[in-house]
Amino acid sequence: MALVVLIVLECIYRYQLIGFYKSELTAYNSIEDLETETIDLLVLGDSFTAGKDSYVTALKEAFPEKKIINAGIRGTGLIQHKYMLRHCLRNYKPQHILYQSYLANDLMDLSYPVNWKALSFSRNLYWTLGKHLHLIPFLNYRLSGLKKGYRKDELTGHDIAGKNYNHRTLMYLEAEPTHLQNMEANAGRYPRLYKEWLSRFSSLQKMAPEARWHIFNIPHCTQIADSYRSQYESLGFATLEYDNCQTWWPNDIETYLNRETQFIKLCDSLAKEEIARPLYFTFDPHLNTAGQQVLAQQIVRQFVW
Repeated sequence: MALVVLIVLECIYRYQLIGFYKSELTAYNSIEDLETETIDLLVLGDSFTAGKDSYVTALKEAFPEKKIINAGIRGTGLIQHKYMLRHCLRNYKPQHILYQSYLANDLMDLSYPVNWKALSFSRNLYWTLGKHLHLIPFLNYRLSGLKKGYRKDELTGHDIAGKNYNHRTLMYLEAEPTHLQNMEANAGRYPRLYKEWLSRFSSLQKMAPEARWHIFNIPHCTQIADSYRSQYESLGFATLEYDNCQTWWPNDIETYLNRETQFIKLCDSLAKEEIARPLYFTFDPHLNTAGQQVLAQQIVRQFVW
């Protein structure tokens, strides 16, 4: 009986028969924008996009005449964005869709790094089940939102090798210490995962063929500066032997996009701005306030309506 209920709930989630992400849309957007059927821009992404303090707010300020909806969801990837898009397309007709990727996590999310020797039984079980039952990661996401988490900008006084470093980063380190190195070298399981990512993104675009698509990838902090690479190596990651913005991905993405899709380039601009001040949190691989501002400036400058 429990299995039947779980399968039914999984189907309801996958087909978004109820608004599983309605609270995110309500939190990040005005009532006026949400009540408009035809919108100028729908923004999809993960925790770099979600929230009122993300670059999307700056886009709304830069283009006040445009109707822009932030549909970002924290801690998600292409799988969940498909469900969010499905929900949004029932209510809106976007003329443009801006997709934010973060391949450093996105590829891992397509196939969690299960490691029964290094990680707990519960974590491996969760990752194993979550790969097939997508409702489970959603429930974990909802439950995590009930916990009082730390503020990223409050961690600047802690030891770099301490347990207070970003939990997800440390967990991936324990599960697969060479994953960043293998991603950059296009080695191990990552060619297969990258191919799957491209296929899933193509399927995502087919859900809204009438919209003009735009995509950008957030560079991992180790792609931006030597200081971040040294920091990650001190945590225990394998030696990261690559120069700033010289990695094969995400530059390779552009060659796979159709002609109508705009690829917004960020890495060189972020690397240049990083020289003047840090753009990422010290103990978390997310963009800080300055990083979000630079990101918004680059999108505004390059975006083609």
